[in-house]
Amino acid sequence: MAKKKPSERKRPQIGDVIEIPTPEGFAYAWYTHKNEKWGEFIQIFKGLYPEPQSDLSNVLCQPLPYGTFYDLSWSIKQAEVRIVENVPPTEEQQKLPLFKKANCELNSWKALSWALWDGEKYERLDYLKPEYYDLPCLQIPS
Repeated sequence: MAKKKPSERKRPQIGDVIEIPTPEGFAYAWYTHKNEKWGEFIQIFKGLYPEPQSDLSNVLCQPLPYGTFYDLSWSIKQAEVRIVENVPPTEEQQKLPLFKKANCELNSWKALSWALWDGEKYERLDYLKPEYYDLPCLQIPS
């Protein structure tokens, strides 16, 4: 049996490049990690494109300024996004970034304490130091 092209698959694999239609154009993301608790981690390439990109070389050289855990499998099945390519991450790229997590008061959403998470363990903090302000949030209150 021939191996399916990335664009023909309905199940994501590590390294998949995802095309995301938005009202302002097409965004691209890279699926780099799977975590048992948080799910699929994607990193968003910088930039929007007015049309789908058939040649991804310009997309793949862009920075990855933002990443988040996302239900990628569901979005592919619902045809909200599509797999366009597979580019396996290097060993260095397979490391999760450090995340911040606020422990909040329910009514006010005021952060009572913080934690840092490296993909395996938490480090509890009484307050968030300025050097951690720009870290991605592990969980967004809804």
